[in-house]
Amino acid sequence: MPVDEALPVLSTKLGGVPDLPPGQAWPVASDGAPLQFVLQLNLTDLASRFEGLLPWPAGGGVVQLFTDGDSRGDAVLVHRDLSGLRPAESPAPVVGEYRLDPAVTFTFPDDATGDEPFWALRARLEQESPELKQLLDKWQYLDRAQLLYQCT
Repeated sequence: MPVDEALPVLSTKLGGVPDLPPGQAWPVASDGAPLQFVLQLNLTDLASRFEGLLPWPAGGGVVQLFTDGDSRGDAVLVHRDLSGLRPAESPAPVVGEYRLDPAVTFTFPDDATGDEPFWALRARLEQESPELKQLLDKWQYLDRAQLLYQCT
């Protein structure tokens, strides 16, 4: 379910609006249309919870993902200075905001056939939010080899 009130600045979340520094341009697609905000991940919070275990520099930061639903239209913003981040005004339609707490409720197995928890989570999110279902339907789910190929 979406949260009832906007989450605090720097929260790890799915949907809603990102926290951007003043004057930061909103990411746009190649045609100039504003990209949809998808995810904000607070690496600073995670780094403090898993000290010495995560592969990013000390101090963390915030990573944000925007998309037009096509892998050619994705944008990732990384903010290392968190002091000036504020909730942004979205030029794109805003989907419901979901809190993503850094707590493990289950883990995904390493084998490519053990993806039942992922699909169960997707099914639950689709039932709770039709706008999120539309966003998820635009994403392509790739096996690990394809994902590694696209990320390198």
